[in-house]
Amino acid sequence: MAMALARARVAHFARGAAGIGSAHHRRGNTTSIHDFDLFGKMKESSGRVAVDALSEESFSVDQVEYFDSIICLSKFVLSWTPKTFEEITPESLAIVDLLTPTPEILVLGTGNTTKFPSKEVKEFLKSRNIKIESVDSRHAAIAFNFMNVECRDVVAAMLPCGKEPERTHPF
Repeated sequence: MAMALARARVAHFARGAAGIGSAHHRRGNTTSIHDFDLFGKMKESSGRVAVDALSEESFSVDQVEYFDSIICLSKFVLSWTPKTFEEITPESLAIVDLLTPTPEILVLGTGNTTKFPSKEVKEFLKSRNIKIESVDSRHAAIAFNFMNVECRDVVAAMLPCGKEPERTHPF
């Protein structure tokens, strides 16, 4: 059953990959008063989350569109402060200290292109025995979906893809 679900989600994601974000699903605001319990904590959904699609400025996770950088945990999604690659710091990833069990891997989606995190970020994660996989956000979403369906302790922190960089041609 889980494998069939994984195949269906991958197929759905792949259909949107040709024109990533072509299958947007909107439910209005990404959060509402009904998303919080009496103690102000985000409620967990009943199942594991999956990234359905992404575009230049947004992510669709379980058919809800997020117009920000996001952190995906096994059962819920949070808005993430960094808007650019340079803003990714150990402080921006401090949420991993609150997670139990500690994630085995953090998939870092670096936007439109693959970039490698700073030495400080690598050391921060290594000191917590968390492996890091740094790839562009499209591949990060795919990797997160596969590992999350396999029930691995995975976290994805992803920046929106942004516009394609303009290519210069030498003359």
